Amino acid sequence: MSADTAEAVAAPAPDELAGLLSEDAPVTGLAEDSEPAVATAAADDEAANAVLQAAFASASVGTGAAPPSASASPLPSQSRASVDAELDSAAPSDDDAPLLERDAEGERLAHSRSAHDYRYSPGPPLSDSPRHFAAAKVAAAPYDDDDSSSAAPTVDLSAIGVWRHTVAAIRCNPTLVLNSGAGRMALLGVGLGVGLGIGSQWVLLGGPSLLRQFGLYVVAMCAFHLLEFVWTAIFHPNKLSAQSYLLNHSREYHLALGAGVFEFLVEAWLFPGLKYPSSSLSTAVMLLGLLLVALGQTARTLAMLTAADNFTHIVADSKAPNHQLVTHGIYSICRHPSYAGWFWWSVGTQVLLCNPLCTVAYAAASFLFFRTRIRYEERAMRRFFGAQYERYQQRVGTGLPFIRGFVGEERP
Repeated sequence: MSADTAEAVAAPAPDELAGLLSEDAPVTGLAEDSEPAVATAAADDEAANAVLQAAFASASVGTGAAPPSASASPLPSQSRASVDAELDSAAPSDDDAPLLERDAEGERLAHSRSAHDYRYSPGPPLSDSPRHFAAAKVAAAPYDDDDSSSAAPTVDLSAIGVWRHTVAAIRCNPTLVLNSGAGRMALLGVGLGVGLGIGSQWVLLGGPSLLRQFGLYVVAMCAFHLLEFVWTAIFHPNKLSAQSYLLNHSREYHLALGAGVFEFLVEAWLFPGLKYPSSSLSTAVMLLGLLLVALGQTARTLAMLTAADNFTHIVADSKAPNHQLVTHGIYSICRHPSYAGWFWWSVGTQVLLCNPLCTVAYAAASFLFFRTRIRYEERAMRRFFGAQYERYQQRVGTGLPFIRGFVGEERP
């Protein structure tokens, strides 16, 4: 670009840009049923385009890059409301065709733009404020990737807010928001690993105190969910996802976890005599809970290792070609060692915390859940293996108290 041309393009004054992007800039509300508001927003957009075009031209002096012209590669001039509709719509537009990526559950829509050489920060608009919209247009300013002499325009993220910009980028990153995303799995694993480390520190350094008692609970929880993921990674790597941790097992599971922690904290405050190490009784109860947790975790882990790829987190409705009936090892002691292990582990976590109310509630809820689950699974197993599984039922119990499983007269 020549010096004469540069002089012909008036560079914006600093206070002009500051007025456009400052916190005190007037904000015009955009409502779909308000035509004057939309017209005002469109006028703001055109003014922002003019200022930003001049800013780009001024920044390009000496670089040899030509300023973008309205005819060659115009910046978007739609109203903010129309851009909202375009970005949130799953249907491609005429100007920019968003590349849509969805996982099998259709959880999240990831937007990305490639037309017109736009550098675009994906995601819905961060605010109704025109200054945020103007800053987004700066981020979308076109430049040539192949031209080494062309410099990308500098974006002042302070107009948007670095934190809000980062959150928007994370929400539209498929590796972080999809259950199959490697980033999501890694973050959950790191979180559980950190929890395991913190809990271990409380156990080792907390001394005979409530901190040690709660640290044992944190270690038990984190180890359980990490081992679920490790087992899936070993035997079913093609099914690996963030759900393999079983952290999002169900809403009821989350409520149960919260109830257990809540009872522990409230009773430690109001009735400290119930908790370790106030008395020899509370110490004995805590050790009993620790034993139940260890036995339950061992039983479930041995069950997963013994069954190998025959074990899955989801009950199969049809028999796979390589599906075999496993009756050796720990399966010779009980038919459902993984369920029995989870039952005693879950009850043991509340005994470990010396939670009398949640101990009873966990036992009742786990009993009802596994009774229904075992009956459903054994219907399928008898359909898959017929008389072979019936003989196995007669020899070996379920491993859970008062649960018989699917009996013969109910055979489908």
